[in-house]
Amino acid sequence: MTSMLRFGTWALICLNVCFLTVLNCEVSAAGDPVHSFTAAHTIEMTHLAEPDSSADGALVKMSPDGKHFAVVTRRGNLITGLNDYELLLYNTEETLRFLNSQIRDRPRGQILVQLSSAMNTPAIQSLRWQPDSRHIAFLGQAGSEVSQVYKVGIDGGPALKMTAHERNVESFVISPATGSIVYISSAIPRNDVEDQPSFVVGVRTIHDLILPELAQKFWPRKQFYVREPGKSARQLGEPFDALFVPPVWISPDGQRAVVLLPTGVAPKTWLKRYPVFGRSGSYGQRVAAFDSDHMKSDLLLRKQQYFWIDLQRETISPVFDAPSGQFTGPFSATAMWMPNGSSIILGNTFLPLDGVDEKEMTRRAGFASIIEYDFELDTITRIVDVPEFDWKNAANTERFTSMELSANGVLTINRRTRLKPLSPLRFIKTKRGWRKPDNGEYPVNTEAPARTLQRLTVSIAQDLDEAPELSALDSETGRQKAITDLNPHFRELTFGKAEQMEWTDRESRTWVGGLIYPVGFESGRRYPLLIQTHGFRADQFLVDGAYGMSSVFAAQALANKGMFVLQAPDNAESLATPRELEIHRLGFEAAIDELDRRGFIDRTKVGIIGFSRTGLYAEHMITFSDYEFAAATIADSISVTHWGYASIFGYGMTTVEGILGGVPWGETLDEWVERNPGLHTDRIHTPLRLESYNNYVFERWDTYAFLRRQHKPVELIRIPSGDHNLVKPLERLASLQGNVDWFSFWLLGEENPDPAKANQNERWRRLKELHSKDLEAVEAGMNYGHRQQSGPH
Repeated sequence: MTSMLRFGTWALICLNVCFLTVLNCEVSAAGDPVHSFTAAHTIEMTHLAEPDSSADGALVKMSPDGKHFAVVTRRGNLITGLNDYELLLYNTEETLRFLNSQIRDRPRGQILVQLSSAMNTPAIQSLRWQPDSRHIAFLGQAGSEVSQVYKVGIDGGPALKMTAHERNVESFVISPATGSIVYISSAIPRNDVEDQPSFVVGVRTIHDLILPELAQKFWPRKQFYVREPGKSARQLGEPFDALFVPPVWISPDGQRAVVLLPTGVAPKTWLKRYPVFGRSGSYGQRVAAFDSDHMKSDLLLRKQQYFWIDLQRETISPVFDAPSGQFTGPFSATAMWMPNGSSIILGNTFLPLDGVDEKEMTRRAGFASIIEYDFELDTITRIVDVPEFDWKNAANTERFTSMELSANGVLTINRRTRLKPLSPLRFIKTKRGWRKPDNGEYPVNTEAPARTLQRLTVSIAQDLDEAPELSALDSETGRQKAITDLNPHFRELTFGKAEQMEWTDRESRTWVGGLIYPVGFESGRRYPLLIQTHGFRADQFLVDGAYGMSSVFAAQALANKGMFVLQAPDNAESLATPRELEIHRLGFEAAIDELDRRGFIDRTKVGIIGFSRTGLYAEHMITFSDYEFAAATIADSISVTHWGYASIFGYGMTTVEGILGGVPWGETLDEWVERNPGLHTDRIHTPLRLESYNNYVFERWDTYAFLRRQHKPVELIRIPSGDHNLVKPLERLASLQGNVDWFSFWLLGEENPDPAKANQNERWRRLKELHSKDLEAVEAGMNYGHRQQSGPH
């Protein structure tokens, strides 16, 4: 009953928000309605789910015969509280005709499947074209049901369920030769202490002790299964732990598959033999400091390695004795089979160091590579080395984004920097190995489907102020157009102008972020500023947060309220050291100075949002910066306070120690006390909103409790079933609209007029009274948190 009442309340709130949006609309000179873009519009925006519009170099998957391509769209529904998905089929020839004629009507996508999800998992994902080009397999999940493998024909008709597993199928692949399905699901949950009268805690965390079901729910062990046509599914190998669902690549003959699996905590000898791991941000430092006898192991520390499954013998073993380069920076590990089925191209893997000369050993130790491995001959052929990630110059570092093997045998490696695309690398295989082809030397393939497949390229086009659309290119004619109009209603909404902004801090460090102007911007007028943290992409639509982050950030909705919004980049040059927080403080302060110099902002009305790791940066700013902040939000963030440090009880403790300059005892105690924000909450005079998702409330509890004890304005919002990146529409509304209201209240002095927000407004008025008393105490010199007592710089 409680959950039903909660759902009904949220549905009423959603309707009120939408109703008020219409009431508050303006009318343009032409008589067309112009609405302010709101948090509700952010949630109800139609997105490209496959290909992922936030991914680098995302391209649609053509059918094997090149005659069709399929995409998946997603849209939040605030009336039902579900995410609605559609699987759409497009015709290649129709698309080419549209590109090369004066036809104004865009190609129509045929709706093959419609599903809606009430869970944190997509309703349609992992599209797999079948060899006949007439069917598409995918993971489907309707309502609150568990996800299964489905297959649908392109001629229409209902989707056929191909598995009936009792738990979510999380990844799958179908053998084109045998029809067998290899898939991954969670293993049967286990509780080894449930029936014991007592047990030794050991290295269990506080989450394991108080909420043991939570770890099983969000970090379940995985299990491989195989289902042959007409038979029941059976297990493959033993259960394993994995932070992410490992991908599976099956050979064309269906005899073997390759997977990427974690193999345990990386040994220190591994760091010595492959020194690149010690240079990859804080990864090497954390592994080197890890002590599995006294701290809980974490999945982030587990070595990723390519394994192969013999589907006949049902065995799993390493492809060779070397780790993948999955966590070293600029390229995700991936693989693709050669047509003969006896060899596979492995992307981003290190190579064995034994049995090679010293020169080759040095090269293998220094770089991960893209290679071809032949199972029959047990030979490795290097194609190209993967560029090492430059953490100090992350924006300009070359990174591989994807690789493709065309029907005529050309291996294409797409690449870019964070700021711009680069020309792809291409290789062809010869008797002497792989090499770059000379001009015009591509192998000729006279089959029409291959030519059609090569001729049409469909990718995602977007920009800072342009929403993602599918864009098609005819390589023969050079004609290119957008073939979708996913959000036509956007033309009736107001958007703040978005542009790239560059500024320099006091240490001559250059920062590049995204600046959204307030709607109705007037030169000479000063506006409030909200700083959104956690990265910036100049080539992606900035509507909520960077990289499509769906929690807490509501950039365009805030700009429509009359604020400047700055999307600030991350800086990775000094991760897990005291400099990490200091560098970001310098960057944010310099941005405020620059916007003040331009005459854009009122620096007494500046807010900041921190999410995940950048919650540390927001907390550092409101605690130790000499700059005033009128309001702040920290959402689902890690913590470097005493409570956060102790609750981690694992590898993350070493990260906290690095940031604070040591451990909270002995010789480094003074540094710990000086830098730990949890010991300086008396310095905080900024109204603070805290958001906690799932049941992980421990990390920020001391900050919340200490501020409440000091009668300071603070709120803690809990979203019990929320993912880290919020998925469910009503949960997103609670976060996004909540922050639009929060910053409108503190930066603009506005209350939400929705009657459903009466309790919120009353509650915040009381917080405002507390804030006034706190500032009065500071002015009277009665508060030890006076800003002149600046923290570590």
